[in-house]
Order: sequence, then structure tokens, then C-alpha cells
Amino acid sequence: VNMVQLSIAWGGKPAGEVLNLEDLNAEQREKFKFRIAQAKKHGLKTIAHFGIPRMVNFNPVRPACILDQAVQTKYRDLLKEFMVSFPEVDDVLVYTFDQQAWLCSEFGPCPRCSGIPLDARLPAFLNMLNETMQSVRPNTRLWWKPWELSKGQVVAILDDVKPAHF
Repeated sequence: VNMVQLSIAWGGKPAGEVLNLEDLNAEQREKFKFRIAQAKKHGLKTIAHFGIPRMVNFNPVRPACILDQAVQTKYRDLLKEFMVSFPEVDDVLVYTFDQQAWLCSEFGPCPRCSGIPLDARLPAFLNMLNETMQSVRPNTRLWWKPWELSKGQVVAILDDVKPAHF
């Protein structure tokens, strides 16, 4: 073991844990700073774990659309701010389905995503997140958990994800 995850990212939010970048309030930032210092003191690398994008509404479920320029800008800015605020964090792990993160369905009502398969939408978003990280701190790594997706979807998505630092 050479790396420690900085938060649990579980829907029940045990101990008020961070699920999404939006959850990084002052109290959580202090927890992250403490955990990072402890990890570094013991020679461990750190990985931050977030659900991206955070749903706009939970009941009924309404995802934040990754084809929406405002959503792309929001996560570019949030991730950039995180990378600047926590320069000691080695890597970032994101999940795009599960808990409070979800993606539009190609069969749903979203006017941007209707009829467009996930593998035609998600790679560009993941590449944008990775490029954002690299612009702030080169050689960090973006990890992705493809929760709730089939093997076929994952393979099709990975075909268009740029492999450097991913």
C-alpha cells in the first residue's frame, strides 16, 4: 500500500465526508489538509475521490448535463481550484454514476443528450478533466470508476479517452 484515499465518497456521507467537489466546505478542507499531512508524514501518496457531475435534482432525478458548456466550465473551474488549493494531492479519482453523480441518458429528456450514446459524450468530458489537472499540475493522474456501466460501454468510452495521465 502506497496511497490513501482522502474521503469515502459514499451516499450516506459518514462523518460528513466529501462526495462531490461542491462538498469541500471549510470544515472538509481542514480535514483534507490534516489527512494529507498525515499521509505525507508516513510516506503515502494521496488520492481525492469525487462524484462528477453532481446531480441538479435528486427527486425526480435530474443529472447535470456534461454537454452543457456551463457544466463543463463549472467542473473545469472547481477542479482547477482544488488542484491549486491542494498541491500535495497526487491523484484524483472520479466516478460518473452512483451516489450523487449521474449522467444523462441517451433515451431521456435532455435536449443535448437525447439520441447520443454515452460513449460519444463521456470521453470528451473525462479528457477535459484530465487536461484541466495537467494544466495546473503536470503528471498528476486522473482515475475513473465506471460504476453502473456495462463492459461494452466502458470499452467504447476508453477507446476515445486519451491515455496519458489517465
